[in-house]
Amino acid sequence: MNLYASFIARVLRAWLALALLAGAIASRPAQAADWSPIGPQTATVLALARSPASPSVMLAGTYFGGLYASFDWGYSWKHVESPFSTYSVFAIAFHPTDPATIYVGSFEGGVFRTRDGGTTWKAINEGLADHDVQAVAIDPRNSQRLFAGTSNGGLMVSTDGGDHWTAAPGIANTVRVRTVLFSAAIPGEIFAGTIGQGVMRSLDDGKTWGTYNNGLPGTTVLTLAQGPDKSLYAATDNGAAKCVTSCTLWRDISFNLPKLPISQLMPHPVWPGMTFAATLGGVYVIGNDASDTSWMLWDFTPSRLLAADPNGFVIHVGLIHGGLNATTDFGGSWRRFDNGIQNAFVGTLATPSANGSTTVYAGTDLGVYKLSSGIAGWSTSLAKQQAIFDLQTLPSAPDTVYAGLEFSSVWKTTDAAQNWAQASKGVRPADVFTLARSEAATELVYAGTSSGLYVSRDGGKQWGATTNVTLPLVLSVAADPTRRPFVYVGSVGGQVMRSADEAYSFWPANKGLPAEDILRLHSAAWEKTYAVTGGGKLYATSDDGQNWFPVATGVADRIVDITSERQRGWVLYLATAGGGVYKSESAGLNWARVNTGIDSPYVFAVKVDATDPKKLWAAGSGKVWRSTDGGATWTGSTAGLPANTAITAVEPDRKTAGTLYASVQGKGVYRSVDGGVNWAAINGSLPAAAVAGNVAISSGGTAAGELLAGLHLEGIWRTANAGAAWSLSDSGLDLFVRSVAIDPRAPATLYAGTINAGVFRSDDSGANWKSLGLRDRTVFKVTLDPGDSKRVYAATSRGVTRSIDGGASWVTLGQQAAYLYSMATDPADAGKLMVGTLAGQVWGSSDAGASWAGGGSLPQANILALLRLPAKNGVAGDWLAAPERSGIWRSSDGGASWSKVSSGAIDSQQVTALSVDARSGLLYASTNGGGIFLSPDNGGYWVEWNTGLAVGGTAAKVVGQVLPSPSTDWKVYAATKDQGLFVSTDAGTNWKPLGSGLPKQVNRILALPGNVLIAGTATGLYRSTNDGTAWAAVGPAGASVATLASLATTPTRLLAGTTAGAILVSSDGGATWIAATRAGTRISPVSEILPGAGTTAYAGTLGGGFLKSTDSGASWSEALDPTTIAPVATVVRVDPGDPKIIYAGTGGQGIIRSKDGGATWAFANQGLSTLSLLAMVIDPSAPKTVYAGTTGGGVFVSTNGGDTWTALNSGLFNKNITSLSLDGANPKIIYAGTEGGGVFRLER
Repeated sequence: MNLYASFIARVLRAWLALALLAGAIASRPAQAADWSPIGPQTATVLALARSPASPSVMLAGTYFGGLYASFDWGYSWKHVESPFSTYSVFAIAFHPTDPATIYVGSFEGGVFRTRDGGTTWKAINEGLADHDVQAVAIDPRNSQRLFAGTSNGGLMVSTDGGDHWTAAPGIANTVRVRTVLFSAAIPGEIFAGTIGQGVMRSLDDGKTWGTYNNGLPGTTVLTLAQGPDKSLYAATDNGAAKCVTSCTLWRDISFNLPKLPISQLMPHPVWPGMTFAATLGGVYVIGNDASDTSWMLWDFTPSRLLAADPNGFVIHVGLIHGGLNATTDFGGSWRRFDNGIQNAFVGTLATPSANGSTTVYAGTDLGVYKLSSGIAGWSTSLAKQQAIFDLQTLPSAPDTVYAGLEFSSVWKTTDAAQNWAQASKGVRPADVFTLARSEAATELVYAGTSSGLYVSRDGGKQWGATTNVTLPLVLSVAADPTRRPFVYVGSVGGQVMRSADEAYSFWPANKGLPAEDILRLHSAAWEKTYAVTGGGKLYATSDDGQNWFPVATGVADRIVDITSERQRGWVLYLATAGGGVYKSESAGLNWARVNTGIDSPYVFAVKVDATDPKKLWAAGSGKVWRSTDGGATWTGSTAGLPANTAITAVEPDRKTAGTLYASVQGKGVYRSVDGGVNWAAINGSLPAAAVAGNVAISSGGTAAGELLAGLHLEGIWRTANAGAAWSLSDSGLDLFVRSVAIDPRAPATLYAGTINAGVFRSDDSGANWKSLGLRDRTVFKVTLDPGDSKRVYAATSRGVTRSIDGGASWVTLGQQAAYLYSMATDPADAGKLMVGTLAGQVWGSSDAGASWAGGGSLPQANILALLRLPAKNGVAGDWLAAPERSGIWRSSDGGASWSKVSSGAIDSQQVTALSVDARSGLLYASTNGGGIFLSPDNGGYWVEWNTGLAVGGTAAKVVGQVLPSPSTDWKVYAATKDQGLFVSTDAGTNWKPLGSGLPKQVNRILALPGNVLIAGTATGLYRSTNDGTAWAAVGPAGASVATLASLATTPTRLLAGTTAGAILVSSDGGATWIAATRAGTRISPVSEILPGAGTTAYAGTLGGGFLKSTDSGASWSEALDPTTIAPVATVVRVDPGDPKIIYAGTGGQGIIRSKDGGATWAFANQGLSTLSLLAMVIDPSAPKTVYAGTTGGGVFVSTNGGDTWTALNSGLFNKNITSLSLDGANPKIIYAGTEGGGVFRLER
């Protein structure tokens, strides 16, 4: 082809690409029953890309809002229809010569590709180890070669335009990749910016990689860019850096930039050395980074993203808190350039009407938006940079609105959202378990509570929640006495997190700890940090929480407290229950009892004086002992202390010698002014009911006499005069308020539902609140019976709960929750079993299912896999659980408590099965999308184990089961749902296909004596008598078999469960099959079958509960009362015409309905294709008309009271529905709030 023809072809391709993209977003003609997007106009933009064919054409990737396109230099935008419209888009890459081909990297959706300019899209994730894709880069010299940077699966490479992916060679799959860049200066040079490992570089076109960090100011690289002179720029978590071509040392160009992470560095596209920096402190610019040493603040708005046209005339800035701005005069003026982007998270809607005019209030992640009838555009208020989850208005006073916020409880406006005031007094955590502060920063105080961790930076006057601590409750805190930024927090199930920046960010730090509550944490000066567990054992870390190891192994008594000398951090003291006080002068290697003068073996607390290490105190029951010789001798005192009452803490006043404070169980706070000889209560104005519990105390403030006390239900109190007077000091000790309800008959009475703190009530319009209970669960929604306002319903993480006395008492109603995703039995005792169900719930039975007990402390995700490890050396094995995409968790106490043991790529996988080779001890995890993972250490470390797991070059990624051979060492079978059956003879090190005549979708495999294999597939049962060489179909044709089992006592007695709900039985090793008898009407898919003892067998179902057979599987009946396992109820509604009719929307089971006031319930899901709901409304003018908002399925409507449902989604481009509301003047008008798509309106 000559040059002219080549040029013409390229122009035609570019023109066609623009036409296709424009066609892809062209507005469809509106139908009569179409939803209309009505705003608000907001844009949280995560990625911007410009077409190589025309710089005026841009694409924007948004936060949970998919993709938008612009044809006018990014001024106005239209939504691009795609299968990832509800996903966050992190990366966009145009093909360099064919702009109709576009790649998108998304959160949890993987990579998508279009070849027709966005008209159609295809997910291209074959072989992709992780679907959280942060970066996509196309090789400029070979457009078929792509790199994808993932959060938990390393760097992936494709050589066929994304059709297939493999791990990039030479770089570990544990590397978390944020950005990928091909060098414009040196062919074959590629860079990858990572989280925690700086820059990785390849000089051989991606074959090998090494670190490239010399001089780099930070270890986390958020973006990489190249300037017009081909210089390399790195934006890091600790500054900005530049590297001239092939440099050996990065040059730190942070200069006067604020000490904040740099979100992006953008070199000017034309002028070398001119560089822009996006930061939390705004946008900065430097004229020539080669010679200048000072950045200029260009725009003060916190920013995450920068983009410029090829000439640098139009510069876009993506804002942290929503919005896309641009300048065309080099910062002289700024304009909003997000017209048409509707990207708000709308957690709640309120649509009151007054005088026939309706006002729309939308609670979003960016504040409250208001749309008034007859007024163009939305106004905004209450912008607190936190999501708003409920808005409620007073029908009698529509200008009065209450808001429930994510981090700051309840707010109120009385002037239609023009001004707001917090109305949250009393909405606080139920319990304060611990108070701690560092000697290196006495104004920095930490409060561990039943609702997480709170931090005060002014000595306890003002508090704030630490939203990045992913612990539901905090039992213990240790602030480093010498290193101000360091703090550890401990929770249930062995969970510990660490911060190195004064609690601004936290990371898990629990490797090596048992699955027990962390009751005490203590950091010794310039020494180790110690943890006291619920089992009374002591653990230590010497590497800042990366690894923990047991210490004090020679101490047989139960350890309850630990302290250390300030000057010599290796000198430790233990308080024990049964052995008094122990002392170590070797950092815990050796211990000796030091009890001379201590006349009780039970010591609950021990403390060393910070200034005089010879002085220390030990507290027991009604007595405090003091020592002045380092514990060699003790003198006890009971003067003024209540007898026979545990003293749980002793705190010296660091500013006043001889003054001590003690927390006395059930009696409050006591003080001694003579070194612990005499004591007196100083409870003063503290609430009497609160001091009847345990009081957490912390002294050591900036002045003498300062003391903090944490009380049950009453928050934190502060004294500045050693207890002479107390004042409530809980400002900022707020909760996540998920729901607000107003009593229509008594508008001054309000209810608030919270996350992890239960329900509160106010009887004075929000001025004061009181806790009503349900503090052991998350309350998603509170609803009042329209006919009886004393009858209150709460939709909670443990089902629907009702009060008939205004919240004074609660009863959990008997709704059904019959979805069992996983099940496992004890290999040593088949009468012991555990089932996994919704939202982190596990239930255990030790009597073959006759009775059950619930477990705790797992993430609120569906439990998709369970396993009991075999006993070892006479010690019972632990239980393992796989909550959906939440890693692997372990329990050593029968499921009562759990701790996370896994890390790395497996944490983002959907683990669907766990298995163990009893002979080798190797663990296998089957995943939906990541193939097979193996653990050699009982679940702590996992590695991909997929070599050879492919057919014809196509990898098997969806694995149903890994089955170790019952008779041959190291032999393992793998049933995959996309490439058939595989076998390995070396424990999975290498796999090969097995099975001529089998379908590709093999769900389960069963190995029997005599080389007999049974395969359960999507199209029926298959049997092989020669170890899988050849197969024959057996049993009912077309049955989709989900699970297989054989009875332990009769291995030829086989059971198969199908997705249609049938259970099949074979008595001849699988040659023939018959259907079992199944009692009950809820015939639901069978998820798991396991053998019990003797002739007993168990089955778990998806909708039919737990089944049991006592006759070798011939007949089955329900054995677990479905009311035992509560569903996660996210919304509850009461029929305004008949309050006996109640609807509850759930997080995974659809809708359950009661017609008798909650006594009995039944599923009402016919026609409902998506079973996860967050919103529901009932038409008050026609109560049989009910609308349901689902997660991913859009809006459904029922006109017959929930008997049947119909999708109502035309025009709705975001189908993650988070809120619904009916127009106050016309209930035929419906408003829908979405996660990342703003508000839609429909008039029926």
